[in-house]
Amino acid sequence: MGGDRPNQRQDYERRAGDAGYWGNDHPAWQGDGLDALAEANALMRTELATVKAEARRATTRWREEESLKPYQAELIRLQKHLEVTVTG
Repeated sequence: MGGDRPNQRQDYERRAGDAGYWGNDHPAWQGDGLDALAEANALMRTELATVKAEARRATTRWREEESLKPYQAELIRLQKHLEVTVTG
């Protein structure tokens, strides 16, 4: 009976593969035992920290650009006004 049901790792690998995550060749799946799991956990935490940092930078950049839009619009209006009054 136990052979009919995949173990947790196989089940996770199947679901992760279906979702487009890494497969068996990912470093997180290499090795056996608690040491391998601890190493995989550390690797995934590092990857997560990298993704979070990238997302934080992108969000900051987007907020800065959004905060400048009213000033950009004002500068465009001022430029048009100057073009009309100086050349006209």
